[in-house]
Amino acid sequence: MAGLLKPEAARILIDALKQKFPDVPIHVHTHDTAGASVASMLNAAQAGADIVDTAVDSMSGLTSQPSMGALVASILNTDLQPPLCNGGKLLCRCNGTLRDFDWFLYI
Repeated sequence: MAGLLKPEAARILIDALKQKFPDVPIHVHTHDTAGASVASMLNAAQAGADIVDTAVDSMSGLTSQPSMGALVASILNTDLQPPLCNGGKLLCRCNGTLRDFDWFLYI
């Protein structure tokens, strides 16, 4: 659980994988031990990752995954923002099922 994927390395890695394997979904999983994983997941998503793992804020950081709230706040009003439904809720896939979350909780 080292959390060694740095932001620029994430961008380079995902970009290279997407160029070599354009039809393969890329799912990025890392830990936040080094404290840079929110930025790494943001760069991975911007480079074309299909899925990035996060953890609910109260359970995130250190040996867990990066903060979902921090990542969601970083992508609101960008091309990466997930679809909104149910009157302003983010639509997220959790354990294989779609669920909605109050996006305002993460701003």
